[in-house]
Amino acid sequence: MPKEKLPGISYGIVLLAMLGGGVLGFLLCRDGMQRNLLGHEQKRITSPRGDVLERKMNTALKLIREEYVEEIDEDSVAEGMLNAMLLTLDPHSRYVGAENFEKEMELLAGGFEGVGMTLRRQKDTTCVSSVFPGGPAAKAGLLPGDRIVRVDTMEVCGPGVRAEEVVNRIRGKRGSEVSLWVVRRNVEGRRCYRMRRAKVEQPSMNYSCMLGKGVGYVKLSSFTETTYTDFHKALAELKGAGMKHLVLDLRGNGGGLLEAAVKVCGELLEKGLVIVETKGAHSRPQTVRSPGGGIYTEGALTVMIDEYSASASEIVSGAVQDNDRGRIVGRRSFGKGLVQRQFPLDDGSAIMLTIAKYYTPSGRCIQRPYSEGAEAYYLSNMNQMVKDYLSDSIAPALTDTVPYRTRNGRIVYGGGGIVPDRIIPMRQKPYSEYFNSLVRKEVLVDYAGEQVALHVGELLKRYPTETAFDGGFQVGSPMVEELVRWGEKAGVKCDRKGLEADRKEIVTLVKGYMAESLYGQKGFYKEYIHIDYELNTLLEELGN
Repeated sequence: MPKEKLPGISYGIVLLAMLGGGVLGFLLCRDGMQRNLLGHEQKRITSPRGDVLERKMNTALKLIREEYVEEIDEDSVAEGMLNAMLLTLDPHSRYVGAENFEKEMELLAGGFEGVGMTLRRQKDTTCVSSVFPGGPAAKAGLLPGDRIVRVDTMEVCGPGVRAEEVVNRIRGKRGSEVSLWVVRRNVEGRRCYRMRRAKVEQPSMNYSCMLGKGVGYVKLSSFTETTYTDFHKALAELKGAGMKHLVLDLRGNGGGLLEAAVKVCGELLEKGLVIVETKGAHSRPQTVRSPGGGIYTEGALTVMIDEYSASASEIVSGAVQDNDRGRIVGRRSFGKGLVQRQFPLDDGSAIMLTIAKYYTPSGRCIQRPYSEGAEAYYLSNMNQMVKDYLSDSIAPALTDTVPYRTRNGRIVYGGGGIVPDRIIPMRQKPYSEYFNSLVRKEVLVDYAGEQVALHVGELLKRYPTETAFDGGFQVGSPMVEELVRWGEKAGVKCDRKGLEADRKEIVTLVKGYMAESLYGQKGFYKEYIHIDYELNTLLEELGN
């Protein structure tokens, strides 16, 4: 998730963040016109052509300006018309305002300009959730649990302050200064921390570790400019630790830079193997091949995907599957195979226009059908999730029975998205209503944040690393009972049966959220893998 943006519940499934489409599957272009990996140029549009469509749009704008019943904001009207027009083409072509375009480019670059921390809103106060090691906030001395009450000259606690205002005031251009007044538990009064904003890296690799004898694990949340470096380093460390089988987790990965996906494939595929092809009515066909030189081109490989894996994730999994490099497990991916090309406008905004479609090496089009409109397009994904939940068969995932053949002659199917070689259905045992209420009311994350705020110094001294915390800290019965009381104050009535049914999940999530605050995402995932149903199902199969 973007840092210094207030999350709701960490690690929940956020469909809209993935399905925006504009940041999925195009290359970051900087410094004017630049060719991307597929030979497409970034173009700047300065003057329109005088065709029928544009004459009609200009006439409509003129009528609105001169005849509409109320005064209008012409910029808002123009942007609305642009988005409405682009939406008639496909679900992912869109107009992006200047401010949002800049933020999207930051995310693709693998970082942002700010002070280096994640925030959460607790009641009417903004709290520090975690602090990036080495960032301005960490150097200034801010700690998880600190409550921010003032940013420069603005008081930012109270019911009248919007969360976005706090975030926007803290973020800013690198080199500029910002002063934060905070209140810390067990410390009297306010303290002022003055810091200079900087470029803060946001890793796209959430976690890597050895899961057992010979099994290495890497989870990627997106594909950015920093992905390849982090991935290469993780592979080298895991190989050094004796990895013989790599599990690459792309679940929930909505995509990002094509260049990053190609480099990741280069670590896994032999030189010259096809990774992806593109075809479009106004662009010549392009074929991207593995650059070679990878450090893990022979060991066993399993790639995990689900219905939230899209774009660059589907390029990687499709290349692995069609080249018979490894096995794909999980559930059918989303099916976002449209190539967006950036067309920056003079005011800093941009049009993301689809110019081609992605095809896997066997010739399958990654893109799901969208001819019935955007609403039906997204609804079909939700319907597919329901079908996959009700069955562990490959049949529900197939919407097209046309066979395609992999490099070794295996039959695979198209119809949009990547159909796994092994379906792992969603967790069939439903969570209790008590557990769902604790999550929905944010009781678990709030309670974890409060524990960190109260004991952050002691915790970091006793457990200096996430490994030490994982092995030493326990969420015992006294904490569970205190959590129950927190839930009751939040309106969640205690249900002892539900508590015992999901006790492992509740305890693990509390510990995971505490670890996230103290050590970042790697702390959370070190705990979460213990209750990750799909991952543990896979590991059980590998063990057998």
